[in-house]
Amino acid sequence: MKIYSRKRIFLLTLIAELAIVLFCVVIYAIVKAVYGEVLFQRSEFFIAVLGTFVASAMILFYLLEKNKSIKKIGDSRIVAHLIPDLSQGKLFVKYFIYRFALLLLAIALINPKYGIDEVETKQEGIEIMLCLDVSNSMKAEDFKPSRIEKAKRSIRRLIDGLHGDKIGLIVFAGEAYVQTPITTDYAAANMFLSSVGPGIIPKNRQGTAIGTAIELAVESFDLSSEENKAIIVITDGENHEDDAIVAATKARDNGIVVHTIGMGSEKGAPIPLFVRGQRLGFQKDKDGETVVSKLNEKNLKEIAGAGNGVFIRATEKDTGLSFLLEEIENMEKTEYDSSIYADYQSSFYPFLFFAFLLILLESFISERKSKWLDRLKIFQA
Repeated sequence: MKIYSRKRIFLLTLIAELAIVLFCVVIYAIVKAVYGEVLFQRSEFFIAVLGTFVASAMILFYLLEKNKSIKKIGDSRIVAHLIPDLSQGKLFVKYFIYRFALLLLAIALINPKYGIDEVETKQEGIEIMLCLDVSNSMKAEDFKPSRIEKAKRSIRRLIDGLHGDKIGLIVFAGEAYVQTPITTDYAAANMFLSSVGPGIIPKNRQGTAIGTAIELAVESFDLSSEENKAIIVITDGENHEDDAIVAATKARDNGIVVHTIGMGSEKGAPIPLFVRGQRLGFQKDKDGETVVSKLNEKNLKEIAGAGNGVFIRATEKDTGLSFLLEEIENMEKTEYDSSIYADYQSSFYPFLFFAFLLILLESFISERKSKWLDRLKIFQA
C-alpha cells in the first residue's frame, strides 16, 4: 500500500484547478447576464490570478516531495504504523480551501465593478477674492524675506487649506488687475500666484489704489448668486490713489465682507532698489532722502470697519490669513453646484471577506484522520 499516489495527486490537483477556472467563468457569465457590462478597476492585478496558479504548482511540488520523503522511510505498512493519524484526505481539503482563498484575494485586488449607481455630488462653499498689494513698498524687508514674499507664502497656505470654496486673486498698485478669476482650481491659483511680484505692474502705474482693487473684486463676483462672499485686502495700507472706505462700504451694501491684513511694521523699513536682480541701495525721494515705508494701521482698520470685516496686523510669525480663513469658514456655506453621475458598484468586499473566512477555516482543520474522509481513500492507489 502506498501512502501517496503520484497519479492521484496530479489528478486531484488538475480537478481542483479546472473547478476554479469553471467557477470564475460561471460567476462572470452570471454577473454579466444580470448586470450587463463588468469592469475591472485594477486590471493590472490579473497577474495576481496567474500567481495563484504558480502557488498551486508550488503546493503540488511540496506534496510530491513529501511523498518522496515518506517513501524513503521504508515499507508503506511501517510508515502507516508510524504515522497512523495522518489523513491524506484532509491534506487535500486544506489545499483546496487555501487555493480557493488565494483566488478570492486576487479577484479582490482586481475589484470587478458591475451594475450602475447614480451618485449625486454637491459642492458648497464661499467665494473669496484676495487683493494683493504689489506696489514697490511691498518690497520692504521688515518682514523676511520681504512683505510681498511673506504674503505670497501665506496665500499659498490659505489656498492649500481650502475645501470647496472658490478663490480669485487681484493684484494692485496704482491700478488693479484680475490675476486669477474666481475658481475652485487651486492648482491654477497657485500657479498664477507664483508669477506675482512688484514688477508685474508697470513703473508708470505704481501707487496703492486699494479702493480700485476692492471695486474690481466686487465686479468679479456674481452678485446674483446666493453664495456668501468675502474680500481680503493684503497691503501695507499706504493708500495714495482713491477712497477705499467708500469702496468697502459699497461692497458691504452688496453683502460682501471686506477684511484687511496689514503687512509691515509701524517703525517701517526702506524700500530696496533692484536693477536686473542686483541691489543698488534703497529708493530715495526727490530730496535725496531714503524712503521709509510704514504700516498705515489706522487706514486699514477704517476700511475693514466700513466693510463689516476684521483688520489683522501681520507679524513675522503669522500674517493672520489662517485666522481669517477660520472666520470665513464660520460663514454659512451655500450650495453652488450639484451633479449626478453614474458609477459602477465595487465588489471586492465579499471576495475579501470570504477569502479571510476560508483562510481562518483552513487554520482550524488538522491533518489528523477523519473517519468519513478516510473511507474515500482519495490519495491511495
